[in-house]
Amino acid sequence: MAAPKITALSQEIYDNKVKSAISIQPIRKTVPLGDLSIVNPGLVNIKGQPVAMSKKAFSQLAKILGVPIQFQGRVDKLFGEEANRQLVNRMKSALIAQGVSTITIVANPREKEIIGFLKRENQYISHGSFFDMLEDLIGDNSLSVRDFSVRSDGGGVIINCYDPTAEFALKGLKDEVFRGGVTFSNSIEGGIIVSPYVDRLVCANGMIGEAFSEKYKLRNLGQTSLEEFRNHLQSLQKQQFRPMVFEERVNKAMSTRASLAEIEAAADLILRHTGYKEEEISSWVPIKQTKEEFIRAGILPMGLSEGQKKNAKTSTPLWDVINGLTHFSTHDNGLKITDYERRSIQKEAGALLADTFDMENLIETPF
Repeated sequence: MAAPKITALSQEIYDNKVKSAISIQPIRKTVPLGDLSIVNPGLVNIKGQPVAMSKKAFSQLAKILGVPIQFQGRVDKLFGEEANRQLVNRMKSALIAQGVSTITIVANPREKEIIGFLKRENQYISHGSFFDMLEDLIGDNSLSVRDFSVRSDGGGVIINCYDPTAEFALKGLKDEVFRGGVTFSNSIEGGIIVSPYVDRLVCANGMIGEAFSEKYKLRNLGQTSLEEFRNHLQSLQKQQFRPMVFEERVNKAMSTRASLAEIEAAADLILRHTGYKEEEISSWVPIKQTKEEFIRAGILPMGLSEGQKKNAKTSTPLWDVINGLTHFSTHDNGLKITDYERRSIQKEAGALLADTFDMENLIETPF
């Protein structure tokens, strides 16, 4: 059977997506920190006026004020929402006392909701400036745009590109050919990031390698930063946009069995975006089959701790789990999921490949 064909977006489709992304991009406003008062994790008063706030925005605000996300969760669990609100407001007062006078609000004007907070307004580069920068970079590096995804609230854009000439094989892998490329992203949380992008040509699955060391974050649009950015892109191109450890990690993924924790985490990525049941996603991640295998062996998965799940080896190679995620996130499977959510799963698949596997450090001993 012939491999699926990968096609580039036409210039017309790309231009329309650029216009759409700019039309819904969030607005920014810097306000005195003292004007903010947290009502609850979903509502903030600004000069006495209530404004809706996303959970992600609340977490960003708490982090800026010096309250770690993990600590927020513990406070909320132990003492409730009110204690969390009081803690954040007290940290705000402490920050004002230290001389921090302003904060930048990032809002979705269509929904009239705050979707993020920034310490400084220039932490987030507008989509318009982002696209202006990309126009030359994509052309200068002979890249083709494979897909273009915009977050529903306008706060993020991900563009996957490939180099038609950057095909490569891996030692010891017969009938496996990959093609390198690059992912450009811009978001409230991360700013502008460039990272390796890889297509597995036998199935046309795409993976975003933001977790690999070749990831580069653009701090600002100054001449020095842009020059460093271009140099980094050129160095990626010289290695066919392939992460340096890609071959090593692929071979390790093929020879290493996934843990129950890794299977569950992969399944959760699909389940939480689709609302499907475990048995309905078995063609991508065999979560139901894996649990049944454990039960037949007399082990109840629901009775295991997270630590035990990390040490519970399954029959599924990590490479199959990773390819299940990339297949689901690359191809139209008829499930209700946005393109931006698909790209997020491609990032997670890349992170799974780059990270140390649960079973990777197990040592056969004589004991």
